[in-house]
Amino acid sequence: MSLYAAIDIGTNSTRLLVAEVLRGRVYPVHTAMDITRLGEGLQESPVLSEEAMNRTFKALTGFQETMGKYPLEGLDVVATSAVRDAKNGTGFAAQASHVLGVPVRVISGGEEARLSYRGAVTATGADGDPVVVDIGGGSTEIIYRLRTGEFMFHSNDVGAVRCTENGHSEEDILKVLRPDINRIRELPEVFLIGVGGSITTLAALEQEMVTYNPDAVHGYLLPYQAVVRWKTALSSMPLEERKRVPGLQPGRADIIVAGITILLVILKYLDAPGLTVSEADILHGMVLEMAERG
Repeated sequence: MSLYAAIDIGTNSTRLLVAEVLRGRVYPVHTAMDITRLGEGLQESPVLSEEAMNRTFKALTGFQETMGKYPLEGLDVVATSAVRDAKNGTGFAAQASHVLGVPVRVISGGEEARLSYRGAVTATGADGDPVVVDIGGGSTEIIYRLRTGEFMFHSNDVGAVRCTENGHSEEDILKVLRPDINRIRELPEVFLIGVGGSITTLAALEQEMVTYNPDAVHGYLLPYQAVVRWKTALSSMPLEERKRVPGLQPGRADIIVAGITILLVILKYLDAPGLTVSEADILHGMVLEMAERG
């Protein structure tokens, strides 16, 4: 059995996937996620804080111990929005590389989008040319194919953490996303796949999950009206009450409304009835490409 590991150091969370790849499909063996909030305060000061970096280093140390239990053929580590935006992002990546013993790649928004698309589309087995929406902590990637056949990979500076800290309204988010929305509306057919913590959390909330079940989340059809309902319900709750809602991780309670608002804007202005939720994302894309390289 050939096993590969991928780590995504994001704005809100740091995640690990250990998986086997068979005949072009990814089969997870172990997953882990820590809400490290690396991008916390980045809108006020353009540097990653010592506290946030230390939380992330602690998570990476734990992942290193976990990975030691598996005979890995390869390990790939990427850092995304928070690290590429921060003035001290290069220094952080160097320290993270020292912790893990392998290089940490600070990837562009386009590369992040491409890998997310690869992971999501392969896992869902979608026909045609789906549009993939990846709502992260610092950015939202929208990936689609134009009528010319050209793939478009756009990374937009609206994410659940960024919008929470900036206090972005629906109108602010629409202003950023409108160019992508207008292009997607020109497509002959739109089949939406959604990835990222805000979207998978909505699927868990809608199914009233006390214990998160990735198999029940993956492939779940999330209707637009459910997004509207949860936006209204969670917006009206005090933070401490939100933390007690089944299916919502307490560490995500303060940013979930912003994440839902981003999705709401996309669905609303595309006149979309909903989307298909995917558990597979950038990590799966990374593992697939490692296996292909051999």
